[in-house]
Amino acid sequence: MTTPESSPAAWLHILQTSDALYPTGAYAHSHGLEGLVELGVVRDAASLETYLTDSFLPQLVHAELPWVLLAHGQTDPARLGELDAACRAQRATRELREASSRIGGQRLRLAAIAEAHPLLTHLVQALEAGTFTAQAPIVAGVVAACAGVAATPAATAHAYQAVSGQLSAAMKLIRLGQQGVQVLLQRMLPRLAGAVGQASEISLADIGWFAPALDIASARHETAYTRLFIS
Repeated sequence: MTTPESSPAAWLHILQTSDALYPTGAYAHSHGLEGLVELGVVRDAASLETYLTDSFLPQLVHAELPWVLLAHGQTDPARLGELDAACRAQRATRELREASSRIGGQRLRLAAIAEAHPLLTHLVQALEAGTFTAQAPIVAGVVAACAGVAATPAATAHAYQAVSGQLSAAMKLIRLGQQGVQVLLQRMLPRLAGAVGQASEISLADIGWFAPALDIASARHETAYTRLFIS
């Protein structure tokens, strides 16, 4: 696969797959944020920014983006299956594992149709056979590489989607309007810019992050009597 850093087609692919119009179902998930709001960890814009900066972003760097980078350009389906299984096993709760699989599976199926790449078709078959769970960061790396998108912009786009997804969910969970979201996102962008570089230095053996509050919130959310989000 060729992965030019500045191909116009590659950047257009990033814009397409990062757009809210791209149907991955991510809008239906808060990835534990709803549980954190219920626990009172996130209450307003200030506590949301603290959570994103001190917990969510480090988790992206240490336990999410490295998977995107490792999967990018990997053409061996067996190796991708190993990375997918390891990525899934790292997620502490059923909700987080299934959320990642649902989003990744939807992205993979759509990309296989749109791009008609043999590797993506093979992975869809493996997903349907139950031998591949399509964890979102693994799929993000593979799909980007198949479309000719380089590793760094692919991981950067994944990081942006993760943060923007949290902010989108936050608007439904706390008193935070669209203007407040954009102000907060603007402050997060410089941190996101350096996240991929940090993630690229993390080896497979070192992937992981200790986030007990998120794990507890996610576990409690599984049995919550009322909830807005699937995860």
